[in-house]
Amino acid sequence: EYTDNHQVTAFLEKQPRDRGQVNGGVYLMKRSLLDRIPAGTSCSLERDVFPALAAEGQLRAFPTPPPLLDLGTPDGLSEMEAFLRS
Repeated sequence: EYTDNHQVTAFLEKQPRDRGQVNGGVYLMKRSLLDRIPAGTSCSLERDVFPALAAEGQLRAFPTPPPLLDLGTPDGLSEMEAFLRS
């Protein structure tokens, strides 16, 4: 969820809910954000970094109009190609 000035108040990746926004698109961040991730470890932006930034009031969201197309599947890629051709 986010406020009128786009500040994300909670970031819940893949949690059951009856309303809210979908996380997808382009991430824009300062390179210094990578300093938050300990060297030699693995982490998830969606499960580790973004929830912490939201709790600190340091995460913003900028909604975009549909469609939301998934490029991670062959069908999604076909849908994107068709959308871009139209």
